[in-house]
Amino acid sequence: MKTAAFVLALGLAGGIAAASPALAAGAGFECPTPSEPGARPTIADVQKLLPSGDSMDDPAKLNAAIGTLRQDGAKAPYIIDHLIAAYCPTVAQDGALDAEARTAKMRRFAAQITSLVYQLGDTTRIIVSVPLPPELLQSAQAAAAKAKMPLDAWIAQSMTSSLSE
Repeated sequence: MKTAAFVLALGLAGGIAAASPALAAGAGFECPTPSEPGARPTIADVQKLLPSGDSMDDPAKLNAAIGTLRQDGAKAPYIIDHLIAAYCPTVAQDGALDAEARTAKMRRFAAQITSLVYQLGDTTRIIVSVPLPPELLQSAQAAAAKAKMPLDAWIAQSMTSSLSE
């Protein structure tokens, strides 16, 4: 499966959803082939840039890998394509996850790197994706509305205030 199709499949419904039969629950798990497998840098080169272990656990190093690929002249779709292809084998080898959990993990990764890659040139900030219980999200949304702030700005301000105490 071509990575571009994989990313498209991941990005359709609800922000990130599976449209490919290979990603359907119970259909197994298949890593994509990059759209330009022989292009430089290769998947092996990209894997060397990624943090060891779970790349989502180290957003700073993941952001640095994206920065390196940008400096090398890679365009956004190529960066996303190759990061997904480079990260997927790590997820595929995780014996603690079934096919559905692997697919969900790849969806989260694809969403995270797509956000990072398509940021408007702000390399001083790192996007962190954290799943929240619905009650906590509702509380945060209410607090942000009360402060007349967008949710993301309120979260950033709250974290900054908390960490400076």
